[in-house]
Amino acid sequence: MSKGKGKLCSPPKPTNEKIYDEKKKLTGIRIGVTYLDRKKYGLQNLFNASRGNKQYIQDLNRFILRARQLNDIGEFIRIFASHIRTSNDDDASKAKVQRLQEKYNLEVDHLIHLHCKGGGNGEFVIHGFQIDNVFEIVWFDPKHEVHS
Repeated sequence: MSKGKGKLCSPPKPTNEKIYDEKKKLTGIRIGVTYLDRKKYGLQNLFNASRGNKQYIQDLNRFILRARQLNDIGEFIRIFASHIRTSNDDDASKAKVQRLQEKYNLEVDHLIHLHCKGGGNGEFVIHGFQIDNVFEIVWFDPKHEVHS
């Protein structure tokens, strides 16, 4: 409806432009949230941690932009990997992997632990897994609490 007049707006005029062009290949690494946990470490957790602290959102934005610039997922993981470990070996992570395997029939054997700032730096950690050239985020961990 148009603002304040109670009338319906006309639909946009059709164009010949394709919504999806199969000739254009997507390049770069993709970040997915298909398997994002909606409970403790989901978007609500990130939103709550970001109140009064724009740094978490800025870090996430740079993380995503950097992924788009790279074509090699292995290089991407090396850039953002922790100095201590890349894969999660705690009980919560192992249980999450088992639930993902059972619910979605995924061939995932561990969650990957990446720091948003890269080089193993920064408090904000993202936990997920790799499927081809996609890094699927499972947990946003802005205060690095999963392993504490």
